[in-house]
Amino acid sequence: MLATAGYSHVGNEFRFVESCAHCKDFTGGNTAFTRGLTFLPPSAALASARTPISSNPGYAQYYSTSVTRPRLFNWTWAHQGIFVDTDGTLLNSATLSLPSGVSNGAWSISDCRSVPGAAATFNLSSTPMPAGGCSAHSSVENQLFRGSECQGLTNERGAICKPGMKYRRVMLNNHAPQALAFRDLIVRDMETNATAVSHHSKYNEFGYVFTAATARSYWVHWDIPYRVDPVRFTMHKMDVLNPDGWLYIQSKHVQPAVSFAINGVEQDPLLALPDPLNSTSGTVYYSRT
Repeated sequence: MLATAGYSHVGNEFRFVESCAHCKDFTGGNTAFTRGLTFLPPSAALASARTPISSNPGYAQYYSTSVTRPRLFNWTWAHQGIFVDTDGTLLNSATLSLPSGVSNGAWSISDCRSVPGAAATFNLSSTPMPAGGCSAHSSVENQLFRGSECQGLTNERGAICKPGMKYRRVMLNNHAPQALAFRDLIVRDMETNATAVSHHSKYNEFGYVFTAATARSYWVHWDIPYRVDPVRFTMHKMDVLNPDGWLYIQSKHVQPAVSFAINGVEQDPLLALPDPLNSTSGTVYYSRT
């Protein structure tokens, strides 16, 4: 495929890729895999100066460099989509506005050239899809990216995460009581306490969509001035992943119940979290403590 895109750092700008370009606001969350891309440089007059700025608690941020490079992204809302570079031709020091020598101590953008399951062996038709190389995400209203795993791109309002990371899309709707109906959903990392916002949309089947790194636990609650705990919600249309692509999705309740109905079955309290690698999808844990 041959695609052309103009881009400029002044006035109206064009970006090389956009996730879900024709989707309604606050929808998306899809993963796209790329391979074999080539960028032709524009006039050097379109370059802008590189100016590092102070890092925030989440990850380092840098402005675009003076090296002529494409404008890859400009994210509009959180969880808009994910691009996984399977061979290092989309996300590298020549295309990103982040110098290859910059490292957060755990990994460098140069690592994006080293891809687990390189182009020769990466099979896009395999089910479930494997992890690829570095991935690009929206960082709008999203602080879930850990500094040991991701680096931020200020101009693009995005984040680049290290090779091998797996992210899963989750859709949530059918939430109650009515007081929660149109409120923003808060997704909270149970280990770091970082949060991301997901806005309600009728195009998400009157609910929400969010993307989250796998193999960790999240608490979902709603942005409301007074505490209202959910009495029900439905998770649906989640991406299919390998067995290690699990998520714990938690809800908390001020008033404990005797039991919860999960997938239509009453669940009694368990003493420990189920083993994610040896449990079926939908296995639940309920603690009244």
